[in-house]
Amino acid sequence: MQTGQLVNKALIIASLPLFSDLSFFQKRFVESRCQVVAFKKGAVIYNEGAPPDFFYCVVSGRVELCHPPNPSKKLKKTTIECVLKGDYFGSISSLTGKPHSVSARALNDSALLSVDTKDFKDILQKIPRLAIFLSHSLSRRLSRKPFKEIFESKIVSIYSLDGLEESARYARSLSEELREESGKKVLVVKPYSITNKKDVSPMLSSYTGEYHYVLVTVPPHIDGVNLEIFRQSDSCHIISSSGRDSLRKTSRLIKRLEALFVKHAKQNISVILKEDKFYSKSSYENKRTLVSREIFAILPEKEPGYKRAIRRIAREVSGVRIGLALGSGAAYGLAHIGVLKVLEGVRPRRTVTPGRSVVVNVDGTNSHIGVRPGPVLRQVVFAVLVRIAVGFSGSIAKVLDFPVVRQAVAIGICARRRSLDSTHVDVSEADARSAC
Repeated sequence: MQTGQLVNKALIIASLPLFSDLSFFQKRFVESRCQVVAFKKGAVIYNEGAPPDFFYCVVSGRVELCHPPNPSKKLKKTTIECVLKGDYFGSISSLTGKPHSVSARALNDSALLSVDTKDFKDILQKIPRLAIFLSHSLSRRLSRKPFKEIFESKIVSIYSLDGLEESARYARSLSEELREESGKKVLVVKPYSITNKKDVSPMLSSYTGEYHYVLVTVPPHIDGVNLEIFRQSDSCHIISSSGRDSLRKTSRLIKRLEALFVKHAKQNISVILKEDKFYSKSSYENKRTLVSREIFAILPEKEPGYKRAIRRIAREVSGVRIGLALGSGAAYGLAHIGVLKVLEGVRPRRTVTPGRSVVVNVDGTNSHIGVRPGPVLRQVVFAVLVRIAVGFSGSIAKVLDFPVVRQAVAIGICARRRSLDSTHVDVSEADARSAC
């Protein structure tokens, strides 16, 4: 082993929290028993049920611990934990000698410090304090496992064929809506802040330890660094004009990215079309054919349509999609008051729809609930509900679907599908009060 490798391993061991408090000679002993290994994005480190082989510490990158999907039992993939820089995994199997209970997969290009199972046991015998620490850590992890919230992070690359100004606007708006919708931390990485291809994975993965969403604005010219940003991202958002030339360019870019991704892990590529002057000149099917895939979202150029579209995209990215439908029934709407008072305390960023009738759009099909006008009591309750809704100090100050049912609307904190937002009708607070 070369001296350079020894120096690198020594620095790596000193930087890892698990080994940082060890003495100089203890660190040298660990150094003699470990090696640094690299895994490409999407590579499987070990499979569930495999015999124990190594104990791992993450030097750079991200590793997902999960139960893989099982089609025969109709089970989807379940993420157990995302291991970030400085954390370790594989300790349970190394300590017990039992097969791995989960699978491990690299979410980014990752560098890992690996210790053979036999050498791992030698280290614990040589350094008892390390064995005690790992035992206590393992006990705490197992005891809190059912209640632990997984810190999951997403890296989203944003690219616009119309230049940086468009992609920067999109990134700013999306970051604001992600904060509002999910309540989680968002970081926007400015273009040209990463200049070396080798720094892409370590830099982006280092941000994921603190931020739930990392949005990377990609410069318009495609070079090695930018392609690496696309490859290391969990998803790619490509903003395109609706003109035929732009759609063809978008299609060529997608094919280039897919050819790159096929060698590694596949990413989600989302096409966002601008509702510009070219949008009405061709049908949706024609646009979809030109871009060779489904269109993720339509982006109006002006407010408030632009912000509303970004909000729907933020819900898709964050997975915040909770629907609440309030019917009438024998309670004559009295139960709605209690529900709305709870929502007042929670303060969700969503529109509440009180009314005499409810028409709920579920997965594109209309289901009518209580469409008849109620008696006088119901009219009184309706007026009370409207006054409660418009009196909220939060953002629930919009009232839909009154006093006459005109169209299908979604009621609740957020729409189940993006198409539902197109049915929303905004009513001013003054109109709501006058309706009472």
